[in-house]
Amino acid sequence: MDKETFHHPIHMLWILLDQTYVAASKCQEVEFAKAGLTLQQYRVLMVVDAAQQPVTVTDVARWLDRNTNSISLIIDRMEKIDLVKRVRDLKDRRSLRLVMTAKGQDLFSQATKHGLELLDTIRSCCTDEEIQTLINLLGRLREKVLEELIPEEAERMTKIKGTRAEAFFTKESVKGKKRKIS
Repeated sequence: MDKETFHHPIHMLWILLDQTYVAASKCQEVEFAKAGLTLQQYRVLMVVDAAQQPVTVTDVARWLDRNTNSISLIIDRMEKIDLVKRVRDLKDRRSLRLVMTAKGQDLFSQATKHGLELLDTIRSCCTDEEIQTLINLLGRLREKVLEELIPEEAERMTKIKGTRAEAFFTKESVKGKKRKIS
């Protein structure tokens, strides 16, 4: 069966979303590997960098929509190769926070450069207006999917991100406090 034989628009939408995600992830893996990072390592570093302050493993897991245990394993490996380190929180000595090492920052910067070049190439098939429309539509679809999956999570995501595709943290604590949208 040819991939293009899906005639129902909803089936075609789901197939295209899935194929685009898989293809984009593979492209990212190739680009980030040029800097010596895996896709998962890059994503962790992206959250740590965006937070602009030390974050917990739980914070990273929450923002990447992953299980805390799986993120802990990734961070353990990242710590062994000196990309991040765990430090005690000065206010709560029981809490461990993540900070990026100099090596992690260097590789993250290199990978980001490669990733932005990839994005420029990929987005070249669309106008700026089409990109903004796509961002808005995908944001709405994401919110609806979350609403169907877990209604309380959709409400939280809407408060945090609205329909914006990218979010970053303020300088305030990530845990339970205000997050800012760019």
